[in-house]
Amino acid sequence: MKSQAEVFFKTNLCESLQQKKVVIVGCGPGSEEYLTYQAQQEVRMAEVVIGPPRLVRLFAEINGQVIYPAQNIADTLKDIEQQLHNKKRTTVLVSGDPGCFSLSRIITERLGPERCRVIPGISSVQLAAARLCLDWSRSQVLSVHGRPVSTIASKINSNNPLFIMLGNNLSELAPLLEMTMRKKKVYLLQNLGMESEEIHELRCTEDFHQNISSAALLVVK
Repeated sequence: MKSQAEVFFKTNLCESLQQKKVVIVGCGPGSEEYLTYQAQQEVRMAEVVIGPPRLVRLFAEINGQVIYPAQNIADTLKDIEQQLHNKKRTTVLVSGDPGCFSLSRIITERLGPERCRVIPGISSVQLAAARLCLDWSRSQVLSVHGRPVSTIASKINSNNPLFIMLGNNLSELAPLLEMTMRKKKVYLLQNLGMESEEIHELRCTEDFHQNISSAALLVVK
């Protein structure tokens, strides 16, 4: 038999979740097979779905209005706030997992965590670790999107696996990675979870001067 405290906690948790109007859904790496059941349920029940076309297309059943994000993040936040003001059941789609370099952080900072609910997804980092059979519990995750290469230099000599989420340019990391390859293995993983998935170990300097996908990351181990 449940105690009064357990019943009170569960009741208040349910009420709290029901009051939250904006649901941030992690859509995984970009293929339907990696969507969670909960993600699909939230999208199906939403009155308004806000997300880019490539994520919207992942869902077989969308009953609500679809709004594509503005190019300006500030305008997208205004759209979300407007739906919150209209008391619409609103779901915002983000790639990967909302907790890993995601728009989710900006949304929760703007609205406050009490006005949001987050549905986790499978991040490219998790999938990369699975592909390489790595335990990533002690790993570090970095992003070079809009960040100087120097932020990586201090981390790359760690004994733990390092996941580096890339932009479209690999060559700017070449000097740092060329030295790293003498002691460690460096893998380039692109389009994980999709038909165009590629995984290569980088072995020579020429490997750093190739065109890469916008959905790419490095693993150093």
